[in-house]
Amino acid sequence: VRVSLELPGGLADVTGRVHLDLTSLGAGGLEIAGAGADQPPTALAGENGLALQRQASEPWQEGYNLFISDPVVLLADLRASAKITRTSQENAACDRCDLVALGVYPNAGAQATNPLREILSGQSESVRFPQAQRVALAELYGDFLLDEAEIEIPSVRWARSPAVRQEPTLNPSYGMGDAAPGTLLHSGEMTLTATDLAIRGRRFEVAFTRTYRNQTVGAGPLGPGWDHVYNQSLRELGDGDVDFFDGRGRRERFERQPDSTYQAPLGRFVSLEKVSTGWVMIEPGGERRRFNTAGQLIEIADALRTSETTGNALRFTYNAKDELVEIRDDLDRALTLEYENYRLTKIRDFTGREFRYDYDTDGRLITVELPQTPESHVTRYAYAAPTGSETEKLHQRDDLISVTDAKNQTWLELTYTDADGDGRAQEVTSQSWGAGTVQLAYDFAQHKTTVTDRRGNLCHYDHNEAGQVTRIEDPAQAVWTFSHDDEGLITEQTEPLGRRTEIIFEAQGNRRGRGNVREVKVTADSRGANGSAPVLVTIAEYEEITNQPTRIVDPRGAVTTIERTEAGLPLTITRAAGAVEASTTRMTYNDYGQSVEITNPNGNKRRYDYFTSGVSKGYPQKVTIDPGGLAITTRWETDSRGNVTATIDPRGVRHEQDFNALDWLVETRAAVTGAGIDAPPLSYRNVLLYDANGQIAEEQRPFGLGNEFTKMRYERGELGEVLAIEEEPTPGGTAIRQELRYDEALGLIRHTDGEGLVRELVRDARGLVTEIRQGVGVLAEPITEQFSFDAERQPTTTIDARGFTWETLYDGYGRPKESRDPLGNRTELEYDTAGSPSETRALDGLDALLERGTTTYDLLGRPLTSGRWLLGETPRELREQYTWNPASEIVSLTDPLGRVSRWERDAAERVTATQDALGNRNELGLDAAGNVVSLSEVELVPGSEAETRTTTFAHDALGRQVKRTDALGNTERWEWNAHGTVSRSIDAESHETLSEVDALGRQTRLTRPEGLVEVFDYDRASRLISYADAQNHTTLWQRDVLGRLERLELPDNGAYLYERDAAGNPTKITDPNGSEMVQTFDARGLLTNRQSTLAVGILGPTLETFTHDGLGRSSTATSGTITSRFTWDSLSRLVAEETLGRKVEHELDDAGNAIERRYPSGLRLLQSFDALDRLQTLGRQTAEEFEPRAAYTFRGADRVHSQALAAQLRGARSYDAAAGRRTNRSG
Repeated sequence: VRVSLELPGGLADVTGRVHLDLTSLGAGGLEIAGAGADQPPTALAGENGLALQRQASEPWQEGYNLFISDPVVLLADLRASAKITRTSQENAACDRCDLVALGVYPNAGAQATNPLREILSGQSESVRFPQAQRVALAELYGDFLLDEAEIEIPSVRWARSPAVRQEPTLNPSYGMGDAAPGTLLHSGEMTLTATDLAIRGRRFEVAFTRTYRNQTVGAGPLGPGWDHVYNQSLRELGDGDVDFFDGRGRRERFERQPDSTYQAPLGRFVSLEKVSTGWVMIEPGGERRRFNTAGQLIEIADALRTSETTGNALRFTYNAKDELVEIRDDLDRALTLEYENYRLTKIRDFTGREFRYDYDTDGRLITVELPQTPESHVTRYAYAAPTGSETEKLHQRDDLISVTDAKNQTWLELTYTDADGDGRAQEVTSQSWGAGTVQLAYDFAQHKTTVTDRRGNLCHYDHNEAGQVTRIEDPAQAVWTFSHDDEGLITEQTEPLGRRTEIIFEAQGNRRGRGNVREVKVTADSRGANGSAPVLVTIAEYEEITNQPTRIVDPRGAVTTIERTEAGLPLTITRAAGAVEASTTRMTYNDYGQSVEITNPNGNKRRYDYFTSGVSKGYPQKVTIDPGGLAITTRWETDSRGNVTATIDPRGVRHEQDFNALDWLVETRAAVTGAGIDAPPLSYRNVLLYDANGQIAEEQRPFGLGNEFTKMRYERGELGEVLAIEEEPTPGGTAIRQELRYDEALGLIRHTDGEGLVRELVRDARGLVTEIRQGVGVLAEPITEQFSFDAERQPTTTIDARGFTWETLYDGYGRPKESRDPLGNRTELEYDTAGSPSETRALDGLDALLERGTTTYDLLGRPLTSGRWLLGETPRELREQYTWNPASEIVSLTDPLGRVSRWERDAAERVTATQDALGNRNELGLDAAGNVVSLSEVELVPGSEAETRTTTFAHDALGRQVKRTDALGNTERWEWNAHGTVSRSIDAESHETLSEVDALGRQTRLTRPEGLVEVFDYDRASRLISYADAQNHTTLWQRDVLGRLERLELPDNGAYLYERDAAGNPTKITDPNGSEMVQTFDARGLLTNRQSTLAVGILGPTLETFTHDGLGRSSTATSGTITSRFTWDSLSRLVAEETLGRKVEHELDDAGNAIERRYPSGLRLLQSFDALDRLQTLGRQTAEEFEPRAAYTFRGADRVHSQALAAQLRGARSYDAAAGRRTNRSG
């Protein structure tokens, strides 16, 4: 550009020149921030100011008062500088960077040898008199004329330039966890994200998230390479297009259309509108981002924000230097930001916390310091030292080479090379990530990247032109493929074994709805649909304002309809709409979109209230269940950052929590207040200590009465992995230590328990466990289990410790279809169209069907019937039926005999009564917290009115049962310790039992009434090793190197000895008499043979054999020469047993009760049962008649009321009304 001004010619110096200041201004009218040292300036001032040449030397000549400047190049992109050598890709990505093509230079040689002066452009360019000159001129011309002479010209402000291979908006390629987080595999760009602070608001969270990128060019408020989420902005270009900078170092362009609307960039489903106050960007869900006329982000608002008193918004304020200086959350609380030299140095929130940022002399971010807790929390960043040409320095100066965490661990180191041969070492090719190293190789011509992961295995990625992954081949050569539309949405995905998912998106309508999924089709692979439809289809419809679904049809055909507010909040959700199962939930909201009332499908309500003032304003205050009836209320207290500091439960018991300056939970106090005489305050304290990275280093847990602590400590590695756990069983006791070791990719490979027993895990190239070894270092050959997986990483075979193979097969949807044991017995599983298991079958190795079960479901996916098939010549189904209330809670169960059990609930959906098939009821009285405080057993009494027996209960402040009182006033009591086990129990006759349990849940001492003491001891792996009874008789357990029982020594010094196979089956047992039993087991671990060598004087069989069917049921048992055979029906009920040719047969009803038994003698014993499966009659069936032998009646659920025996014997029983104890027996 050249500047032309009319000025008094006499202002020129002797050479006819005048020097003015040329300054790039921001929206606030002050000089803009620059790009750093050695980069083009943002002003030409003073001696180096803009030189304007007078166009005539004599006052009477026409050009005497006309001045024209030397040419100056305004740069909106650092890559346009004459000092920078651009690649062809940079030329394509850089607007107005080819200054020869633009006519600024006649040729490249002139640009290289005689570059013009350059300046970074601002929102506008001002031409002003230097201050000293203006003061001198003011006396002659006055300020008015001088103001008229100074000019300000609109311009396009310079901005950070994105990577030339910037990742697509949708579905960028980050890999499968094989490269360090943030690695963009299509381009080799290294990105990192970190959230320094996050504060809950009413609905919006203020989260200050930084993003690093090594391939951007330029700088921002966090220096080169870094951006933050609230640094979003728009930049209008000369042709009317608008650039959007997303606060993550990315830039996208909205193209102005002939009708003055804007076409959003691919993958960005928003609308952009220019308004009088600036710009409005509307997201798919109706959320709005507002920008001022300078393109600065000034508000992020939700769809409810239609006025100052509705909805929620974050608001942003800038100073005259265009620096973001204040963020106000949706509760109107301010966070302030401070700067030095245009670099952000401090964020202070409304609670006084400070987050600090420091920079090196090159303006690069080197430390981030979080508030102290009181420990220091500093993350450090190190960068490459720029070398070489100006171009190389520009691109190298933001190359992050290491990250050191707050524990001073350098967990990430990066190496960049010139992988694409463009003269820029900008592609990350090596990453030291924790203890492992990742290598990356790129083929940019073919859009391929190969990652060598930390285990040294290869994964291959293919990409499309936009950078989305189209093919992944993992280290096992399993391949996933993906297709994308031009927006970058995934339209098809094929799994390694061929299962295909197609996704159809909205193709018409408004731009913001373009990402709406209209249909999903999943097609089974060649393994088959296995009972489901070959293609599973889900369909969705949306409303057009907030693009939220309003109708969804699942593969079963069930329709879900959703009625919404104008802001997209659901008012009603109806599942199985139009069907008898239809279930509707209703919601209401306040003006801020917070739930006020939820009415569940049963019509029961839950109401929410929120604080309206004070530090907790906007946060939840209480929830009330059944507000018009039970009014069960839970209350909360919060601090000003939304951390819940107290919960007052429905009984009024208060529980408290403390948080540190980083909102980490540091202490809980349970039951600070009580709830009556049986529930005094407890104030159990649990303390959490953290390392500098915010990971738990120690937990202090209450013990005993709560005035002592046991500690659990954690040791961690560079990436936070747990290396060791130490746990105290008692306060100050010797801690039990476990140790864990990992491979380079943090897969667990070794676990050492408290006794030093080692378990090793071997992983394949994908990190899947393929082998587990036990007894490492103590056995000549460790015991090994092996595992195999298919291409989709599902387990397919297990070779157990004895070398036997177990298999699992899957269907075309990746669901388990069949499991096989080592003997060829198998279980098959089929599914309905919705993917619910609908049929199971068990078959033996000869394909004989042993067992079958079927299940049907309603449109809500709830079981309607569950049947087990009685197989035979005429198979039939024994079916249970279920009914449900609209909220999907069970109401009744009908068994195969038509007997019905029922459940009743209150308005809080708590079970308040159950009724058995005969009508006996259990009625529960509940306190506000749902604890059972009374149980009324309503018993049906034959020939009389029902009787009710009531038991009452009391609970402590934590809801633990402390008292049980029957109707006669007999009371049992329990006392609990702080670590959750009963320490003292007192029966109704005041007999006490004391129990000591350590912090690991192991009972160590039991003192029974009359002072009888039992003592238990354990090894450091918590296995029982000794027990001493009240007379100090001691039993000892001795274990082998794998922790398995090897010797059981009795108090009389006699002992059982055990030898085991690799699977732990006892292959040899020696009893205290010296008798030896050698046992063998089949491939399933079932006993097949026992050979005994009996000690002198011991009688018994010396050989026993056993066989089993495909379900593991005993088929035969042979002892010596005598064999017994067992016959089972398909419900695994014993129907016959035969020994020495003599058979006993059982005929069963559909509930499994034996209604007839037939004996070898010809005796037929008949039985009948009532609806609760209790024996009702018993008798003998002869050829002529039925001879009754016994008959019973019952009262309630489990007590005999009367009995009638043969020979006219009669009996009756009576019980007290309180405890149901028998008080009289007559007959």
